[in-house]
Amino acid sequence: MGLAIIAGAITVAFLNIDKIQSFKGGGFEAQMKKAVEDAYATIDNLKEMAAPLIVHALDTITYSGYIRGIEINKKQSMENDIEVSIKKLDINDEKVKNSIENFYKQITWTLFNAFRNEFFKGEGGQSVESKELESIRTNNWGSTNYPSKEIILKTLNISESDLDAPTMEKFQDYLCYMEKRELRRYIPERY
Repeated sequence: MGLAIIAGAITVAFLNIDKIQSFKGGGFEAQMKKAVEDAYATIDNLKEMAAPLIVHALDTITYSGYIRGIEINKKQSMENDIEVSIKKLDINDEKVKNSIENFYKQITWTLFNAFRNEFFKGEGGQSVESKELESIRTNNWGSTNYPSKEIILKTLNISESDLDAPTMEKFQDYLCYMEKRELRRYIPERY
């Protein structure tokens, strides 16, 4: 009977946590409201401190060297982990959003370049099509105005069936990332 009374008192205390300062019973004492307020303050401080660290981490991942730098699969994996942390901490910071957007832009343009380089492999960039595609890239670099599948095929004056297997792989890598912001396959280190 005594245990039932204590259990009931504890239950009532937890149901009315915002209305009580302390609770004593059966040798148990708790400063509930203060503890909850402290926990929320700690979470707010954590969010405040985490935002600049996240921006720095994302920028480091995004702009790490391409020659012997972090390979694209690892970059994507690290960015995914950071986004999970952002969601769990419920961080809504403009600088964090901008860093994420810059990350996606870098990877998308990197995949576009890989396709372009594969398509014009050994050509030397002298054809009219090569110059037009380079102009599209140059005029849009750093933006989210990525060339669509239709624009690329029209610029190159080809259909998809004209692409050889390695070029088609890189074309699909670019298109998938542009649309879904995720890698469609494991990208070889020497991409």
